[in-house]
Amino acid sequence: MRTTGKQCGLAATGVYQPSLRSPWLAAMDNVIKFPCHEPEPVEVTATMPPGRVARVWNGIAQFVWIVLMLLWPVMRVVAVTDVTFQFFRMIYHWNTPDVYAGWTFLLHFAVLTVLTYVMANWKPKGMKK
Repeated sequence: MRTTGKQCGLAATGVYQPSLRSPWLAAMDNVIKFPCHEPEPVEVTATMPPGRVARVWNGIAQFVWIVLMLLWPVMRVVAVTDVTFQFFRMIYHWNTPDVYAGWTFLLHFAVLTVLTYVMANWKPKGMKK
């Protein structure tokens, strides 16, 4: 049997097990879907070189990242010491009204967490590996 149009579709294997179900449902158990031979249209987009603002922003990000990478071992020790101090300060001032030590600790801990993530996983665009 010859088909027209795209050369893709369904084909049955021809081996049908005896079944009490309808013949159509029994045949659908053995259907193989063949891939289409026509390639899907690919959307082509032109890439523009980065503008002046993007280049300046990437340069600033690279500079800040390099400085943070060089200072990270010392910054990490200072930040962990600060977060530890804020934790014990939070515990000491737990029931003191008008002292927001819990929020201060949360802020310091969040900054430490973000810095640790950035130093471990992020690299600015244009940096060689």
